[in-house]
Amino acid sequence: MADNNGVYNSKDYKIISLELINSGGQTIDLRNIFVEMQIFQDIYSSVMNGNIMIQDGNDTFSNFYMCGNEYLNVIAFLGSRVIN
Repeated sequence: MADNNGVYNSKDYKIISLELINSGGQTIDLRNIFVEMQIFQDIYSSVMNGNIMIQDGNDTFSNFYMCGNEYLNVIAFLGSRVIN
């Protein structure tokens, strides 16, 4: 039997950190307001792409400068492996 690292289905993960970081170094923790996240890897590209859907009823982004140079820092456990 192959080693599955404790992963038995697609929901065997735990998100440790999910931060949006802008060009000024300001961060927002998205763990409590994200609804859905999809991450894609293309074998013909050197970067990963994805989508994240958030539900913001508290106007979290009112003082967060966004210009298109933001990046998302994701740290997650998948079974017994850390994905960073």
